[in-house]
Amino acid sequence: MSSTKTPLRRYRANTFDITVFVRNAAKGKILESKFGVNSIVGDPSGLRKRHTKLGDLPIFIRTSGTGVLTDDARGEFASETVHSNLNVEQLKSIPPPTLHRNVDVLVVDADTQGYARTHSIFPSTIYDISQGTLFDARPRSTANGLASRAIGDALVELGIATDTEPTFTAEELVKYFGSESSGYYSGTNSRALADRSRSSGWKPEYTREDMLRSIKPEITAIQEKQQAGKA
Repeated sequence: MSSTKTPLRRYRANTFDITVFVRNAAKGKILESKFGVNSIVGDPSGLRKRHTKLGDLPIFIRTSGTGVLTDDARGEFASETVHSNLNVEQLKSIPPPTLHRNVDVLVVDADTQGYARTHSIFPSTIYDISQGTLFDARPRSTANGLASRAIGDALVELGIATDTEPTFTAEELVKYFGSESSGYYSGTNSRALADRSRSSGWKPEYTREDMLRSIKPEITAIQEKQQAGKA
């Protein structure tokens, strides 16, 4: 990499020449300034131009998310539908208006049309107390569906709330989540099995119960951080 002051915490990180693919120049500048990496602005259509010019077959790996599987339950019902990444026809049936799906379709089309080899990764809920340089640069937290009840229980146990029922008025959804649709997202169903990874020998190290147990310590950590900021 070009910078010897990069905060990337990896053994021999300074021996790597890392170039990141971003959708706009502003994001590229942040990554360049904070992490000393190079950046290229583009989208999958640039792969077609490369293939036409050089004749090679570039590899494109996209990080999507299981948000593409969500419904509009709004916390009113549980879904029996479970998606498998070995069931290609089931995945193809997901409608384009779904979250992430418009870009997922472009990535698949690039592979189908033969000008790139593309792969999509669909991580689910990311949990636990976040730390590290990338998180510090862009902090975020993800929780939805089943976790909502556990969050309510933890808030009452910690004396932050008086009611475990995770309900919000339309006004509260806008206040706390930014919009009604963003708030309703926390009440969606998104069920999937990593059958393709399991077929190659991978086994999950943690369970759903581990995720639920992590919620109370995470809320405590957030509360302590907020209180420290007010001191």
